[in-house]
Amino acid sequence: MKHKRQEGFILIIVILLLAVISLEMYVLSQASNTLFFESKMAYSTAARRNLAASGLAWVKHNLANQTTPQKGKTVELDISDMSVRNAKLQVTILDTPGTETQARITTSFTSGEKTFTRTETYQVITEE
Repeated sequence: MKHKRQEGFILIIVILLLAVISLEMYVLSQASNTLFFESKMAYSTAARRNLAASGLAWVKHNLANQTTPQKGKTVELDISDMSVRNAKLQVTILDTPGTETQARITTSFTSGEKTFTRTETYQVITEE
């Protein structure tokens, strides 16, 4: 009779351990989902900043070499070497009165099922 009681006790311990393990798995899966979301957001921010920086570098290079395209004309740059999936980079040098040159940079890329598009206007400071 004592033998049967020990088997029941061990069964209860095993069931409790399974419950504890399942609770741990739930907590760890929530933490991994949070990390996955944060890493996707960090990738998106880095991709957008890299695209914008490339556009500004292109504008500065062309201004320094006096090979500026027509002001107001939009140029789509080839960014296939940047390893950003389905990305587009469009640069427009704005015709603004005064000494400061402005550039409108439109970045667009796909991450997962979402497409991120952003247009910003930057003041281009040329080094003389």
